[in-house]
Amino acid sequence: MAKKNSNGANLGFEAELWKLADALRSNMDAAEYKHVVLGLIFLKYISDAFEEQHAKLEAERAEGADPEDPDEYQAVNVFWVPQEARWSHLRAHAKQPDIGKIIDNAMIAIERDNPSLKGVLPKDYARPALDKQRLGQLIDLIGNIGLGDRENRSKDILGRVYEYFLSQFASAEGKKGGQFYTPRCIVRTLVEMIQPYKGRVYDPCCGSGGMFVQSEKFVEAHGGRVGDISIYGQESNHTTWRLAKMNLAIRGIVDYLGLADELRHALATYTESGGTGRTAIDQEEAVALMLEKYEICCDLFHGFDWGVWKSGAAQDRLSLLPAAQEHILAQDDGKNRLSKAVAELSKAFALAVPHDRALEIRDDVAFFQAVKSVLSKRPGAEDGRSPEELDHAIRQIVSRAVSSDEVIDIFAAAGLKKPDISILSEEFLAEVRGMPQKNLAVEMLRKLLEGEISARSRKNIVQARSFAQLLEEAIRKYQNRAIETAQVIEELLALAKEVREADRRGEQLGLTDDEIAFYDALETNDSAVSVLGDEKLKLIAQELVKAVRANLTIDWAVRESVRAKMRVIIKRILKKYGYPPDHQARATELVLEQAEVICREWAE
Repeated sequence: MAKKNSNGANLGFEAELWKLADALRSNMDAAEYKHVVLGLIFLKYISDAFEEQHAKLEAERAEGADPEDPDEYQAVNVFWVPQEARWSHLRAHAKQPDIGKIIDNAMIAIERDNPSLKGVLPKDYARPALDKQRLGQLIDLIGNIGLGDRENRSKDILGRVYEYFLSQFASAEGKKGGQFYTPRCIVRTLVEMIQPYKGRVYDPCCGSGGMFVQSEKFVEAHGGRVGDISIYGQESNHTTWRLAKMNLAIRGIVDYLGLADELRHALATYTESGGTGRTAIDQEEAVALMLEKYEICCDLFHGFDWGVWKSGAAQDRLSLLPAAQEHILAQDDGKNRLSKAVAELSKAFALAVPHDRALEIRDDVAFFQAVKSVLSKRPGAEDGRSPEELDHAIRQIVSRAVSSDEVIDIFAAAGLKKPDISILSEEFLAEVRGMPQKNLAVEMLRKLLEGEISARSRKNIVQARSFAQLLEEAIRKYQNRAIETAQVIEELLALAKEVREADRRGEQLGLTDDEIAFYDALETNDSAVSVLGDEKLKLIAQELVKAVRANLTIDWAVRESVRAKMRVIIKRILKKYGYPPDHQARATELVLEQAEVICREWAE
């Protein structure tokens, strides 16, 4: 039966490994030697796991597997290890005098190909103070144990070695600089007390990550998944932070660990003026700024009489808006200039209230905001408040606006009935064509199409981008005065009809809405792809839909390993049907992006 030391770590082969490794450190300080040993152990672990997966993929080549595709490894939570970083390469050069440089290059290569490890691995093995002969012996020693293959991963061999070595190094170092090693038994007790079944686990002084490791074990012991908890923490010591990152990485735990000094730096920047800082500006300054922005808005409406806004009934004020919009849209870049000016005026107005000068111009401010509101509002947005609209607090202050709690409806403001945007009916398009305010008609059509395209982007990204490009080109010509207003209206009306007709493509091809979205993502208009024929492309699209549905998980869009698995599935389907190899990378990314969009739709 294995013994236990006072720190609660199992004493077995790891104790023998410690004795041998410790003998090689000679006079090197334990705090320094710790990172030498644990860095190599980490490297051995990921290399073992990589080699095992590489052999498996070699055996599956006939099924479309690619042993040189990093996604094939990331999909199963195995780090991609480039040739120069594999343990076999290091061991072959263990007796070379430049072994330190070879190890540093290996660490750099691993960080380069695995973004989650960037800035984590030790890269100072070439330093003169490190005995290269003993370093070579340490490589031979660690090379004699299996760490990353499936059998040893199931036994958490690396976890045991890490845990035991950390406790031994802590004992060897002593309690220097207030640094302590919390025994596993205590950490396990703390975790049992907080019971982290799901949610966030936060450790403000996380050390080497023991609390997070035990939380993971707790979740698994109670039938949960590692993804049920989110890891957050900070550590003041940079080298200890790196150990924590490695400790979690080997277990496939996604973490959000920060360095405490980064937080201190942010706080210092915020309070750099002696901890006081200026949190507000003087009200007189705010009034002066408000009046400056007010004059800019008035200049934009030069020659336009909005007196009825102050004296008329609600319906009178509403009927004023179409002409006000036309006045702004007739100016060069009028809409953007007004939007910027009103936004700045609104902020200054909020700071100046309740100064008398602010109350004097509140009706004018309400008018400017109302015009900006109808010009900015996107059709199809929910009735009520919108982030693009006026701040609610300002609307409460500005009395006598058209509506204090609801955004102004763009169609009512233009004198039109609100249409069924989803079908862009012929009746409504004819009504828009007959509007006397032609610039406003252009703006109306632009917004209608933007709303429709935005809705489609949640279902079919390729189709939405195609329509968005056509819309952008038409509006650019109009803004550059390359075509007349009447002509751009006809172009936009034609585009609206094309958008409407697109809904029938699925019926014509015999595909569902989901299948047609993946069909479009296959770049079917490309000549090199179209040679496959519609029937084969339809089969690919149908199989992609089934595969995405079968492998959908709640957190797949944020967990890189699950995304990698999805990319592998997509690549294998494309290979299976003979999709052009030089187009596969682009198609894979488009299909993956489409999968993300359509999965959100399924989830709703």
